[in-house]
Amino acid sequence: MAERKFTGKNVQDAIKTGLEEMGLAIDEANIEIISEGASGIFGFGAKKAVIKISPVDFEAEVKEALEEKDETSKEKIEKFSKSVKKKADNLKEDAKELVENAEEKLEAFGEKIENRLEEGMEKLNDATYKKMDSTKHVEFLTEFLNGLFERMGISCEYDIMQKGETLIVNINSNEIGKIIGHRGETLDAIQYITRLAIHKQNLSYRSIIVQVENYREKREQTLRGLAKRLASRVERTGREVVLEPMRPFERRIIHETLQNNPKITTSSHGEEPNRYVVIELKK
Repeated sequence: MAERKFTGKNVQDAIKTGLEEMGLAIDEANIEIISEGASGIFGFGAKKAVIKISPVDFEAEVKEALEEKDETSKEKIEKFSKSVKKKADNLKEDAKELVENAEEKLEAFGEKIENRLEEGMEKLNDATYKKMDSTKHVEFLTEFLNGLFERMGISCEYDIMQKGETLIVNINSNEIGKIIGHRGETLDAIQYITRLAIHKQNLSYRSIIVQVENYREKREQTLRGLAKRLASRVERTGREVVLEPMRPFERRIIHETLQNNPKITTSSHGEEPNRYVVIELKK
């Protein structure tokens, strides 16, 4: 499949059109932004965004990776041997220092435990108040959610649990897709208006989490896996990767997953709700 150019009113629109016409997923395509376009003033001077898409040659990438591995294996072995020896020497020094300072560290640890106990006693009254007050929160949430789901025409069951200063609503239903919505948009909306309702009642919990069959955890795992795969491709090819538009929660997961990668940097571009992440090599 040859390299092709696509246009759109913005970068996201051009990417979506290109991927659909070429029948490719985001991690199967090399995307190059030629022009981000311009909206113009009062409709005059508007320019379309232009991108270039080509399919990923996985066979060539694997071959290149294997060749690089063969060329550097001897060097890596030598470097590893030196590293092991250096670490062994360092461990000897560290062990000696630990033995010499054991009494001092034990005493400091004892003081730390005493301080923690004192802090725990000071917070006991607050914690007891919150536990006693939780019934009020659950009663209000139950009444609010029953009305919300009835207006949405959703049949479901749910339970509410308390974790610290957070209330977690776990929903079970045969209409999971309707509750989650496109990429979690409906679920986010339910969570958002539930938080507004809680805060409007001046209730003290810092956070409300609404979840359906661990959807958020599963989505987070999927995004972290995608981020790592795309980062590996960028390292092999040297070419940046442009992801499709994501919500702030999803972009944050991509950034957090790759923030400690010494070779990779990530950045967000565009305007909401079409803001997207770019993964590229550090300059």
